[in-house]
Formats: sequence, C-alpha cells, structure tokens
Amino acid sequence: MKRFLFIFILFFNVFCLNAQKNIFVLVDVSLSVKQHQLDNAREALREIFITGSVTNGNVVGGNLADLQFYKLQAGDKVAINAFGNLQTSANIVPILKTVNNLANDVDNILSAIQWYPRDKWTFITLARARIAEFAKSRKINNYLLIEITDEESDTRGEADYQGNTYLLDLVTKYNTTNNRVTDNGWTRVSFGSDKKFHLSLTSGVSISSYTPPKFQPLNNGITITFPSQTKRGAELEIYNEAFNLTWACLKCKPDLLYSVHIEGYDGNIYTQHIDNVNTDSVRIKLTQNGMYQIAVSANDCNSDTAFIKLNVIKDTKIKITSPVGTKKKPNKIKGGNVNVSWRCPDCDENTIYTVSAAGTDGNKEKVAPVKVKNFSTSFNNLSSGKYRITVSGDKGASSDTTYIEVSNGGGEWFFILLLLAAIGAGFYFFFRKKPPIKVPQQNSSNNASDKNKKTSSSNSNNNSNNDFSDDGMF
Repeated sequence: MKRFLFIFILFFNVFCLNAQKNIFVLVDVSLSVKQHQLDNAREALREIFITGSVTNGNVVGGNLADLQFYKLQAGDKVAINAFGNLQTSANIVPILKTVNNLANDVDNILSAIQWYPRDKWTFITLARARIAEFAKSRKINNYLLIEITDEESDTRGEADYQGNTYLLDLVTKYNTTNNRVTDNGWTRVSFGSDKKFHLSLTSGVSISSYTPPKFQPLNNGITITFPSQTKRGAELEIYNEAFNLTWACLKCKPDLLYSVHIEGYDGNIYTQHIDNVNTDSVRIKLTQNGMYQIAVSANDCNSDTAFIKLNVIKDTKIKITSPVGTKKKPNKIKGGNVNVSWRCPDCDENTIYTVSAAGTDGNKEKVAPVKVKNFSTSFNNLSSGKYRITVSGDKGASSDTTYIEVSNGGGEWFFILLLLAAIGAGFYFFFRKKPPIKVPQQNSSNNASDKNKKTSSSNSNNNSNNDFSDDGMF
C-alpha cells in the first residue's frame, strides 16, 4: 500500500510539472505607473519565463523557489494584455500563444502589447473579470495569472461605465459570495524602492464556481463588441494593422446579412465597404496610420459605429548599438567615460529616451537617469565595476539593455609607480655602496721634475704660436 501511494504521488507530481499551463498576463498602462517600472518588470518577467528565477528584483511575498513554477515549457500557452482606462480594459481579448521555441517565443509574447503608460484611469477589476469571462468561454476553469501593476484602481462608481450595463455587471458580480473566484496565494517581486508597484504571480486561479453575466447589448440593434466603448475624441488605439471586428445582435435573424463600412477622418481619406457578411465578425486589415470610423449595419436593424486610432509603427524596438554586452559577457570599458548609442527606426520623432545605468554584481553605484531626444548620450566618471544600462522611450518605444564592466585604470598606475620606486631605490643603494676611487701619491722630486717639464713645454708652445702669427701678418 505504501509503495502504491509513493508511486501515485510521484506520478502526480510529474504530471503536474509537465501539465500544460494557461497563463494570462495583465500589464497596467495607466499613468500612475512609470516607464522605468514597466521596463524593470518586463525584464524580470522575461527572466522568470526562461530561467524560473529573477536577479533584477526582490521577492517580497512568497519564496524565490516559487518562481520555478512559472518557467515556461513546450506546450504552455500565454496571453498578454494591457489594461487601464475603460476602453483598454473593456477591449481585452486574450490571444493564447503556444510556446514551442522558448528563446524566440518569449520575446514574441512580450512584444504583443505596447509597454508604456498612456491611460488616465485604471479599471483593474474589469480587466480581471474580462480574463475570467474569456477563460470560462473556453472551458478553462483553472489558470495562472500574472499582474504587473501598482494596484491603484481609479474608478469612482457606476458613472465610470458610461451606461454600459454589461461591463458594470462584469465588475459587480466578479468574485462575490455567490460567484467566487479563488486563487492559491501570490508571489510578489518588487524593484528597488518601489513599495506599491509589483510583479505579482499566482499559481492558480479557480473559476469553477464562477459564472459571468450574460452579454447585454446597448441597443435593440447591432452592438459592436470589439472595438467597444469608443467615440470621436476617445478612439481606441490599435497597434496591429489586422484585427477582428466583432458585434452582436440578439434580436436579429440568424440568416441576416451585414455590411461593414470603413471611413477615415481627421486627414485620413481611406474608405472601404464590405457587403454580404453572414457572420458576427469580419477580419479587418488596415495599413495606414490614422483615425477611422467603422460602421456595421443591416436591413431593418439599428447600426453601430466604432472609432479607432490606428498606430501601425513597424519597428519601435530600441536597439543599443554601442556598447554591446551581456550579463555573462559584459563589454569591457577602459576609463570612466562611456558613450551609449542606439537606434529606433520607426519611433515617433518626438520620442523622449531615458537612459539609466545601475551597478550590478556587488557594485552599488547609482547613476542619475538621462533624458534625451537624440540617439546617444554619455556617462562620465563612472567608478570601476559592472553596470546594467537600459534605454527606454515613451510613445510606444520598447526598451533595450546592455551590460558593461568599467576599469578606470587606477591599478595599472599604482603598479607603474611601484616599479619606478623600486628602480629608484636600486640606483640609490648601488651608488651609495660603491667605494670611492683612490688617486696614487707621487714623491716631491717627481712632482718638481714634472712641473719643470710642463713649464718648458708651455714656453715652447707660446714661441711657436708667435711665429705663426708673424707669418700670417706679413
């Protein structure tokens, strides 16, 4: 019996470790969150997905070992969505992407959204309810949830939902006494001195006892469900040129044919018309930035219109070009001055870039971030040690990180001075210990004879010189 129980537990543990995981990630893009916080969280999440650990953050809830559960395996599915104001949170439509090649797929998953603060409000409960509603519709009763947020909800009540009864029901009926949503507790990662902002992970959200409210259209005709909650002056920003336009019409006939009309405005002259649509969705592909109004209509039925702002920027990824280094192989820099340069081909021309440098691997040096509009900047007088340099930007720009190791040369000069001192000391002792040269003494008779010889020789030379002079004159 004990042997059977042991085998069962072992099998169960192996099954749990290898079971496919459904992971939903929610990223707060409200203005109460700062760009550097999102940059830190993105780097930490990438590390957790790949290694099951984190080095640029501190685990303040749970244990570091808990992060191993979130290391991605082949077959796991991940969806990442931004949340913020009513439009952003209401339009959450998760797209679960299957992990096949870990190194490549993680970056693709993280790039599915724009990591920059832009919304004035935070509808965090609505975002959680939209995830639960989606999971329930796909018969996913248990899933992993990761939230990157300061957890500050700015909603004030029913008025914030602009008369949308369905969205209000989603929020008020989420995780109530009779409609429970439970979790397995949270592991939280903090960054530096940030006390409210966390990367929070829970290993299991259970919605087996949860039933989302039924969809309620806003009128008796057609109601566009994506993009929803839009109007002129409050367009939904879309960052993909292709998306699914969806709508509902509960009182329409099943065989009703719909028409979709797309028209640009505010300087955008694009127009397109699609007829005879026999489903409640259609694939839209737009390749030009600008404002669009999209109307869905049908015979004998009230139409509905959505307003979007298409921001199709092809390449907003910042790429550091110099110095280039990794954490394991940092770029070695001699001297304390470092010039950082980067490129961002399709970033907005008014993008403000923030360049920060922080010591790593025991180096506690802190450097004030630099904000520039061009593609390079410098850090001067850095002390010796290893540093992580991050370049991030606003207006939809991503971020990039490089690692350097600074050696300011102080040790080499010290060695040279020691060598010079040793050479000087050697010369000093060599000449100090060398005996003086002794001149042999001569007797007085020899000296007198030599003196007479010198005098006679001197007189002879003088007479000779005088003779040459006379010859020269005449």
